[in-house]
Amino acid sequence: MPMDLAAVYHRAGLEFRYFQDSKLTIRIVTKHDDMDRVTLLYDQKYVMGPRGPFQERIMERVATDGIKDWYETSFLPEDPRLHYIFKLEQGEELYYLYESGPSEELLNIRHAFSYPSILAHDEHLIPEWSRGAVIYQIFVDRFNRVGEPEDGLAPWGTNPMGPNGEQVWNLFCGGNLKGITAKVDYLKDLGIDVVYLTPVFESGSNHRYDTIDYMKIDPMVGTLEDLRELADALHARGLKLVLDGVFNHCSTKFVPFADLLKKGEDSAYKDWFLYQSLPLDMINKNFDSFSHGAMMPKLNMTNPEARDYFCNVGRYWIEEGHIDGWRLDVANEIDFDFLRLFRKAVKAARSDALVIGESWIDSFAWLQGDMFDGVMHYPMTFALRDYFESGSEKTPEKLDYDIQRVHMLYTYGVQQASWVMLDSHDTSRLLTICDGDADKMKAAAFLQFMVPGAPFIYYGDEVGLEGGEDPDCRRCMPWERTGNHPMTAYYKKLIAAKHLPAARFGALRKAAVEDGVYRFELEYPTGSLLCVLNVTNETRKLDAGWIHQVGFAPAHELLRGAKWEQDITLAPYDGLIFAEEQRPMPAHTVMHAADFRQPFPAEYRAMMEHFMKMNKDKLNF
Repeated sequence: MPMDLAAVYHRAGLEFRYFQDSKLTIRIVTKHDDMDRVTLLYDQKYVMGPRGPFQERIMERVATDGIKDWYETSFLPEDPRLHYIFKLEQGEELYYLYESGPSEELLNIRHAFSYPSILAHDEHLIPEWSRGAVIYQIFVDRFNRVGEPEDGLAPWGTNPMGPNGEQVWNLFCGGNLKGITAKVDYLKDLGIDVVYLTPVFESGSNHRYDTIDYMKIDPMVGTLEDLRELADALHARGLKLVLDGVFNHCSTKFVPFADLLKKGEDSAYKDWFLYQSLPLDMINKNFDSFSHGAMMPKLNMTNPEARDYFCNVGRYWIEEGHIDGWRLDVANEIDFDFLRLFRKAVKAARSDALVIGESWIDSFAWLQGDMFDGVMHYPMTFALRDYFESGSEKTPEKLDYDIQRVHMLYTYGVQQASWVMLDSHDTSRLLTICDGDADKMKAAAFLQFMVPGAPFIYYGDEVGLEGGEDPDCRRCMPWERTGNHPMTAYYKKLIAAKHLPAARFGALRKAAVEDGVYRFELEYPTGSLLCVLNVTNETRKLDAGWIHQVGFAPAHELLRGAKWEQDITLAPYDGLIFAEEQRPMPAHTVMHAADFRQPFPAEYRAMMEHFMKMNKDKLNF
């Protein structure tokens, strides 16, 4: 078959060309199994005299989805300004891909792709602590309560659903900040790195996504001092705290909306909201809102006063609440310019503060370094959940292809900082998704932790808490199950494995499925990991020596101490993690884009010396 040039794609930007972690990464996409070799040819942008031969780098095929292949190379160029093209080879066919299109001949350099100059804004600086961190989500009302009972609180463990399965917004069990602080040692023992809280600000509902006052902790939840106490307790144990920011919409009792509802055209806040006409009509709803309900009106974030208010909210809780970052609710429905201003405000308060956006789609537009550090990584969520959910007909091969495809959506730094969830306050619980099959749940968690990203535990998963769709997924934490629960022991092993450098920062490579056994490597200079998972409901056996056939030389196995020199039996949904001997990080140049300076080649130096000598009487310096 002739080379399919129509399937070849590269764009000079986005996830196809970026500078991060002291290196320039360049990718290109081709038709699956269509190339024998792909080579990057590059040269500095400015040369003196005739242009010599290109420098060459063989590109590695790093991912495939069975339709497309991704090729990649990473390096630190000598000059931050460069031209580049791709050499594509299949049998005796050879083409060069330029920005102007493919050619069978080398063309003038003006046709090439160009990186005009690697500049400071080209590098997406992501908080190092967030990359590969283990996240623990707490739905505040249902986690833990400390203090005297209050009137109107339901007994702990009350069914969160109404008698007909409906959502009940005013059923409060009374979880609070002091209750979370009381369990900080539990979270530390589990191995958590980051605690993420659903909204804590004043609200009229148990979920608190309808904020009344963004500058006040809900009295049922606690006080500013309680928040500081929690943040400081977490920090003392090396953990971080992220709050939920609901800046897409608010409560109808939020003062600006209440004022607009009362005063109409005379309200000072009439430009803070989006509506079709005034006065506002709560019955026939003539204003925009979250979803279609009237109780959470949508904010107009193009309004300068509204922008200033919410940027101040973001900054205030970083500084006064001692928090480490924000997760932004319904973030992909918010004005881009506001998100850029919010990021600047938060980063000005704390340079390593984290900004995570909720987005259920491919989110590259928000991940260019000017808005979010990462996202709630729903594309990876669906890639994993679709396989393990009850009744799924997805094949192991499709699981593999989906993981590889999603791994190529973003830069590696963004992938590592994005939250890999399998459940949350918005979805059915993981064990329920797996139809109560604890082994299948463990297999799903295995992949959640070992694919690149920040694994996200929804409180109670570690003790096998079940629950259907919202609000059933918001049951009270069953503290009576903690202690020696077998699921907890498994999660602790996965968390310990995630804390290895290869699991936090490694690149997914050499993924393959054979007879229902899925394997992939996480490559990292200080020692790689080989992850092996039986993704079937039948026992699989690996013959002695198989590990050497896949080209991996492990030092030990992390989950159950399996001996790779012997035959290995994998029970249904059983997994193993083999680790290489850890070694020091090889010497390498650390370079940020802001520090990248142009070299001064010897031929230019000689030319300038000659020029200065010939013109010394005419020059003023």
